[in-house]
Amino acid sequence: MSALAEQIEIEPARQIFEKHSQTMDRGACHLAVLSVSTLLDADFNDKQTKYGFFNANCHVSLIKLIMRVHEFQPVTPPQVYQTLIQNIYKLLLNILQDKVGCLLTVSGLNTLRFNELVYDTDKFISAICENKLQLIHILYQQSFEPTSYIKLQLMQKMLEQEVIARAIMQIQPDFPAKIIRFFRELTNQDDKASEQLFKFNIVSKETKPNLEISPEVLLTNEAALNCILALTKYKNWRPLVSENLQQIRNCLQYPSAVIYRPGVYIFFELIKAHDFKQQVLESLIQDVQKVQSYQDSKLQYKTYYKSISRICDLLSAKEPTVFLQAASFILASITELNSEDQVLKDSGVIKPITLLLSVDQDDNRQAACDIVCGVVEKVQEGDVDFLRADPELLNLQIAKDLGGCLQLIIQNLEKQMWALRRLRGEENPKFLKLLKDFKREQEISMQRGTLREDAQPPKPDTTKPIQDKDVDTETATLTSYQNVVSSLLHALAVIVACEDVRQWIQKDTNVLEILLFFSQSTNPCILKWTCQVLCNMARNTHFRRLCNEHKLNSSFKDDFGEETAVSLVFSLISRLTQSQKPFNQKITDCVVQSALEALIIMLDNQKYAELTGLKMLSIFDVIISNIKRDKNITTRAYLIGLAAKLSIVSHNAQIFIQNGLLDYLTLLSFQFNSNELLIQSCCLCAYQLIMNAPITNNGAETSYGSNNVSVLLGQSGMQQNIIKCLYLDLQEQTMTAVVKSVYALAQVARNCLEMFKVGVVQQLLELIKTRGEEIQVDCGQCVYVIRVKLHQLMEKVKSVPTGEIGIWGVLQ
Repeated sequence: MSALAEQIEIEPARQIFEKHSQTMDRGACHLAVLSVSTLLDADFNDKQTKYGFFNANCHVSLIKLIMRVHEFQPVTPPQVYQTLIQNIYKLLLNILQDKVGCLLTVSGLNTLRFNELVYDTDKFISAICENKLQLIHILYQQSFEPTSYIKLQLMQKMLEQEVIARAIMQIQPDFPAKIIRFFRELTNQDDKASEQLFKFNIVSKETKPNLEISPEVLLTNEAALNCILALTKYKNWRPLVSENLQQIRNCLQYPSAVIYRPGVYIFFELIKAHDFKQQVLESLIQDVQKVQSYQDSKLQYKTYYKSISRICDLLSAKEPTVFLQAASFILASITELNSEDQVLKDSGVIKPITLLLSVDQDDNRQAACDIVCGVVEKVQEGDVDFLRADPELLNLQIAKDLGGCLQLIIQNLEKQMWALRRLRGEENPKFLKLLKDFKREQEISMQRGTLREDAQPPKPDTTKPIQDKDVDTETATLTSYQNVVSSLLHALAVIVACEDVRQWIQKDTNVLEILLFFSQSTNPCILKWTCQVLCNMARNTHFRRLCNEHKLNSSFKDDFGEETAVSLVFSLISRLTQSQKPFNQKITDCVVQSALEALIIMLDNQKYAELTGLKMLSIFDVIISNIKRDKNITTRAYLIGLAAKLSIVSHNAQIFIQNGLLDYLTLLSFQFNSNELLIQSCCLCAYQLIMNAPITNNGAETSYGSNNVSVLLGQSGMQQNIIKCLYLDLQEQTMTAVVKSVYALAQVARNCLEMFKVGVVQQLLELIKTRGEEIQVDCGQCVYVIRVKLHQLMEKVKSVPTGEIGIWGVLQ
């Protein structure tokens, strides 16, 4: 229970608080009023004050005072009596603000006993249950009124502590149900009720927010919602909350932030917990209303999604980032349902994102990017630092709809780029051109005598560069380095995953130079998402050509010389894989994997693979050395994938073979274990090496023997590991790579004979029945090659006199 609280230090000077404790224990009414009023002004954020209060057992005395306060009612004026009760609850609320105060007050323990039990959760819960001065019992017996916000706030504080919540489950399991019932009463849509959130108009048959309720009633509604929010964090109570989704959903329509924000947070917690995710999302989608509209002079009815449209409307600059993240998570979850992308579009999610990006504040831009990523990305399992912007993991229709934000994101990135470059003494050429044009116009106007004295020269952009956070390198995660620039790049990566959006900027060299500038950053989060943008953009043929052929403009040459995107990304990989790494190993792996993925897609062309092999000879050393020493299996899979792309050219394949890549391929094939990325990379690499460099450089030109690549992989055990993959339930792309490698291995009769023995032909025929067209064609070619090679083998065997050499002699 070490996480529950800090131990209470025993303070020697506590005489003042002991007097207050005695007064609350045995004092008359007027003395109790004075004592509580005095303590109410105490600052419990001060450690000395807090420890003095608890060391004197004032918290126990305060509970005793609540239990005997009814004795004062007959002899006390009503106003004084009500004030005393209110002050007692306010004082309780003050001391329940932190975890220590909350646990001490609810348990009723003195500080010495508390220090003994603070590290034993079970014993502490038992102590709460055995406490006779039980605050939980007292609150449960109280009746809730529309102005009982302080009591509900006390309940909220207690429910937020897991230990107390577990004790409530044992002591008063019906307490949450009582809070829910009271909340239903508060939100009941009664046309006669004046103290409820909503009113139902019988004439118009519409429900409208009641804006005339008192501030106390509003606070009570807020406290009730916050109690329900605390309940959603516990599995046992979530079913109770899920039964009241309609009432919570109605709260979204109320104009006050203290009501709709807790409502959004409740939906966020329920969806995040997965228990009632489907139920919650369907409840939001089914909250619809038919709205009349005229189109081409015809009356039509349009579906209006009330709750979802309301959440979209709430995405504004005035909202805190936490709220915007919760709202975007809800909207993103809606897109996971079948065919629900259109719901978001109809609900108007695009407009608020555009507005947030347009506001010149970093927090707003950050929030806008979080929303973009939230609504486009599907839920991915695993470490959040290793999230990818792969099109298969995104809602591409939503990404297409958000394409309208593309230029705003690029403009913000360009501003940040020039803000950093101005620190190095550079100036934006666009601004210099504007300034030059202004001076020329001034000269012409002066010659014509039409010079305007009020004409103002263009002002330079005043965007301030984002400063990197100070983080502990050893313990940091990738998200520790997150800032506005990395968020903008993240949003750009998920939007350009859509092919239609990519086409808008496929020939834009300015976008490429912005990305390449940030590829030289020292911030790993910026590096990772820059590589992910390049990865998605390079899927476009035109942009891939830019990555390989476009030389950086003159403003870059002083630093980087004649560089291309490919050479800069490769230099990034080289820099990060050196012995002295600038980040911890986890972050390095994350960035290197993204850079390798980008490089693989950039080189998806024989011409570019050949140019890279000729101009960047060190790339072979980097790949082989990192395959050899890197411990991360995913990084090694990407390195093998890069080797496969380069091996499409014969001389590149020969270099890899001479450097021992076949041995590493075999070694990694024993680690497949359903790792689809590793299977796909190794199988494609084997296929390219066999097809483009079938004979090792020091071997004779023969179809058999130890110098044949296909024979070497067959004898080493890799062939058996690839054959096992034929029986796995793999994705289409991975299975295609496996079948291609089988086809390459089948180029020699020795391997064909081994395949036939273990039933490969039957499995290939089975894949033809169950898989897609591309795999069917590849499997058919494999069967054909195996048949031809075996037939040739039989013909060869027949031609050899019996007993002279034997079949294995022919194969050797």
